Amino acid sequence: MPRECQLRSGQIKELTLGGFQVFAERTTIPLGPITLLFGPNSAGKSAISDAMQVLAAFCGLFSPSTEADHSIAQLTTSLLERHWHRTAGSPPELAPEVALGMRVCVDRRRWAGVAITAESDPEGDEERYQPSKPSFLTAVSALGPWLSQGGIADLELQLRVLVADPMNLFGQLNRARGAEYSLDLCADVSLSGVPLLAFDADCLAAINLAHPALGGRIKPDQFELLASRFADRVQIEDGWLRFTALAMLNSAGLSDWGIFAVLDAEYEGAFDDEAKYACWEFVGLFDAIWLCTVKTIQQCAEIVLVPASRTVPTRQELTYLMDEVGSSISDTRLGLRMEGRPEFQELATGGLLAALNHEDALAAPVVRTAKHRLERVNRLLTEHLFREKGYFASTEVHMLSLIDSRLANTQSNAVGNQKKVHGYLVTLLLEDAAGRQFTFEEVGSGLGYVMPVLVAVASGRRAFVQQPELHLHPALQADLADAFIAGLVRPEEPALGRDAPAGQYIVETHSEHLLLRMLRRIRQAGQYDTYLNALDLDREKLVVLYVNPLANGTSKVVHLRIARDGEFIDRWPRGFFEERWRELFDE
Repeated sequence: MPRECQLRSGQIKELTLGGFQVFAERTTIPLGPITLLFGPNSAGKSAISDAMQVLAAFCGLFSPSTEADHSIAQLTTSLLERHWHRTAGSPPELAPEVALGMRVCVDRRRWAGVAITAESDPEGDEERYQPSKPSFLTAVSALGPWLSQGGIADLELQLRVLVADPMNLFGQLNRARGAEYSLDLCADVSLSGVPLLAFDADCLAAINLAHPALGGRIKPDQFELLASRFADRVQIEDGWLRFTALAMLNSAGLSDWGIFAVLDAEYEGAFDDEAKYACWEFVGLFDAIWLCTVKTIQQCAEIVLVPASRTVPTRQELTYLMDEVGSSISDTRLGLRMEGRPEFQELATGGLLAALNHEDALAAPVVRTAKHRLERVNRLLTEHLFREKGYFASTEVHMLSLIDSRLANTQSNAVGNQKKVHGYLVTLLLEDAAGRQFTFEEVGSGLGYVMPVLVAVASGRRAFVQQPELHLHPALQADLADAFIAGLVRPEEPALGRDAPAGQYIVETHSEHLLLRMLRRIRQAGQYDTYLNALDLDREKLVVLYVNPLANGTSKVVHLRIARDGEFIDRWPRGFFEERWRELFDE
């Protein structure tokens, strides 16, 4: 099997934490297609998933189409309240700042594609932004020639949230949720390793006009006019255009009223329509870079979480009521209350459509995707886990009498266009090689606990998986490693076109067997001319991290490098799974 390119669009390469939970100091955490997180309980491994969720929520505060002027400071404070690092002293003190950052691989064409995709592009995004500032689309189009070249580029967003009075911040928050807080936001954006945009607590907003992405397409004449008129507030130096005129971020992007107010008040008569137009152009360009960046980071940071608190799904939790194209029917007037768990619904949809074999329905991309998901889960089950039993996921389908289509949650049901459709009661079950069907409760807890893990792997999305080895025999824990490796292969799903995902998995685990199998696959890479080639694992695709708790209540992340022969270059902190050896040999 040919090796895939190491860099794939949407892959998270690094996460930065500081002043966040147990990470007091600024820490850069490398991430690979597969990242294994080891460490004692309560060491801070889950802080990584928490940081991604906070970062995704922060980026979600911004929208190119919004007209609202929400207080970013207030909303950010609410996001960070329970995560802010506190010292172990008495009384505990808050860290003076929180740092969050992410570096991702992004296809140039897709970074701002939602704003510049041609109408004739069949693979373009259906959603189109209607930004509140008309200059937004004009500014994004200036990036078009560089973006259209394609290829993978690094996109990096670094945030620093500072408070002037950290001891009093959350006291204010608890007393009056509507109050304004003394919180400052700093942000830096880099593209292809070159700084592109900056925003800091001194109300400075800056753009690197010399960046290759802009390629000299931004005419500096109007900005030079601003620099000559307002030298104390606008500077052009080393290719950077800097504004220090009360630049503030709100949910719609960079606020222009502060810039206008300062320049108009400090330079009476100089701030005319020509200057105002130039300021608008700067704000539009800043918004184009900032809003497309936070949207991209938000998409990458929105990971699937498979928690350690999962349970074996019951028959009722795996039963769904659907129409013939797999859309949910949830109206209780039917006298049925379904409790189907959402993480398994796509598998049930795939099973229903396979049972109906409805060719018209199969033409829909969402339908084809559901079938592919079910097929991928079953390949993981039959090729990597439970091979002896031959278990695979199947469905039990019961057709109900004709019902009113207005009860069905389908996009095709327009108001006033009512018709009778069949409802289907679909239950996700397990089937063995002999054709016998079982509920998950009838086959032992191991399969029920690992099923959400396999669903996350089969989805091809970014996933944070906690303790995937729960209730699995050691041999199955090792086989599960092969399932994660198989999940790195980009699925052949025509419905997803060029955006077909290839998974990225951050695995919080205590399993020695999971790790040892992956190291073995690194050693064996290229040695076999069999199906095992599909399980070759490049050492660059595996990142092993150890979260080491320190005596002062903070934690440190240690990256354990791997040699080409599958052995560790770095020593394992506190020994390498030393508990087993201590039990065997210590007197």
